[in-house]
Amino acid sequence: MSDKVVELKSGRRKSDHLPEASLWFQPLDTRLTQIERIVNRLEWQVWIILCGVVAVLALTLIETLRLAG
Repeated sequence: MSDKVVELKSGRRKSDHLPEASLWFQPLDTRLTQIERIVNRLEWQVWIILCGVVAVLALTLIETLRLAG
């Protein structure tokens, strides 16, 4: 058995089918980009709310400790 590799040549190049795939996937890519943007915005809103709650909790704790002492 020989270990030779033979390269097969076809009439089409690999890059010939990429524009078709690109055209088909473009709406999907656009939609996924919009979803990623929405998730990113939601993540920032959650962090802002969390920081606000922690700040209010810290101020409440400081006030409670100041009144108790």
